[in-house]
Amino acid sequence: MVVERAFGLLKSRFRCLHKTGGFLQITPERAAKVFVVCAKLHNLCIDNGIDFDGQVDQHPDMDGQPYQGNVEPNAQRTRDALINRF
Repeated sequence: MVVERAFGLLKSRFRCLHKTGGFLQITPERAAKVFVVCAKLHNLCIDNGIDFDGQVDQHPDMDGQPYQGNVEPNAQRTRDALINRF
């Protein structure tokens, strides 16, 4: 039951892992790596006190499409650093 709850929590936090929020159209080997990264990001959130109540919030101005505007340079550097680190 503990493992099932953990999988459910990860699937709630990272919708790409859940069939209703999208799914990974990649090889099983790569999908396994994505799952491990999601688990590590989840643990990083726990370590840094970032709570997750299981609710997926969507900003009212968002239509579900990726952001296409200008990205603030510091934010992009931070994302790049996180991608390279993990």
